[in-house]
Amino acid sequence: MIYLILLSALFLRLINLNQSFWLDEAINVLAVRENSLSQLVTQYALGDFHPPLYHVVLFFWTRLFGFSEVATRMFSVTFGVATVFLCFSLFKRIFSKFAVVLATLFLATSPLHIYYSQEARMYAFTAFFALLSVYFFIKIIRDGIKAQKNIWFGYFFSTLFLLYSEYLPYFLVLSQNIIIFWQREQIGKKTIKKWIMTQLLLFACLLPWFPFLWRQ
Repeated sequence: MIYLILLSALFLRLINLNQSFWLDEAINVLAVRENSLSQLVTQYALGDFHPPLYHVVLFFWTRLFGFSEVATRMFSVTFGVATVFLCFSLFKRIFSKFAVVLATLFLATSPLHIYYSQEARMYAFTAFFALLSVYFFIKIIRDGIKAQKNIWFGYFFSTLFLLYSEYLPYFLVLSQNIIIFWQREQIGKKTIKKWIMTQLLLFACLLPWFPFLWRQ
C-alpha cells in the first residue's frame, strides 16, 4: 500500500512542474546561478530573511541538474515525496495500521503539501527535516537511556539542518525542550544530560549564523 501511495504522491507532484517560475522562485534561481557560494551566505541571505542552507544545497543541485523549472523544482519534489514516506515510518510506531495509511494518504494528496513540494523554495526541504527531527525525538523519548548513538546523531543533524533552513521551526525545538522538561522524571537523569549536551552543541553550531541573523 505504501508504494502505491508514494507513486501517487510523486505523480501528483509532477503535474505542471514545468510552468513558469513565479517571482520568489525566479529570485532564488537567479541568486544561486549568479552568486558564488560565499556570496549566497554572506550577501544574498541578508535580504532573503531565511537561513542559508536551502540555497547552499540548491547551489550544488543546479550545478548537477541545471536551472530549468523542472530541474530546480525536482529538488522540492524529492523532499516532498520523502516526507510522505517519513510520515508513514513515524506514524506506524504510534497509531493503528488503518490510521497510518489514512494519515499518509492525506499528506500524499494534500493540496497544500503538493503545492509547496512543487515550489523552488525551502518549504518542502524544511518540512522533511522538521518531521525527521520529530521522528528521532520520539525515539529518544521512548527509548530513554537505551537510545542508540545513531538516534542521537540523527536527531542532532536533522535538527541542525532544520534550524539552518527556516526560523519558524525554532519554536518546534522549544516545544521539544518543554516536553523533555515536563517528562524529566520519567526520562531519567542520564538521558537529560545527553539532551542538554545535544542542545548546547546545536546552539554552538548556530552561533556563527547569529551575526547574519541580527543583520537580517
